[in-house]
Amino acid sequence: MPSVLTDGKKSIHPNINPIQYNFNNTESNTISSYSVSNGGQLTLLQAVAATTAASPIDVVVAGPEEQYVIELSAEGHTIGSFSRNNDGSLTMVAEMPDVTSSCAGLATF
Repeated sequence: MPSVLTDGKKSIHPNINPIQYNFNNTESNTISSYSVSNGGQLTLLQAVAATTAASPIDVVVAGPEEQYVIELSAEGHTIGSFSRNNDGSLTMVAEMPDVTSSCAGLATF
């Protein structure tokens, strides 16, 4: 899904079930999680849901039940996979090293 907010250092990526947003923080190498009310109000669930490799630039939600968060770290040249927990925290599942430096984003389908 496309970002709904981006300023070059942070971006929010929505997912559907449950309504939760994952926010990558490029400068602190973290991912934050938020819930969103039916009225559109964001509520912080976890300021640091997970720590990533250097400079996470993109994050997507994946899996048949949207149970994973996948992030791309530009300077770390890695793709990290995290499982989503009910409290908004993320648990590292796997990390793929040596991603090409020309990789600019992630896509799911």
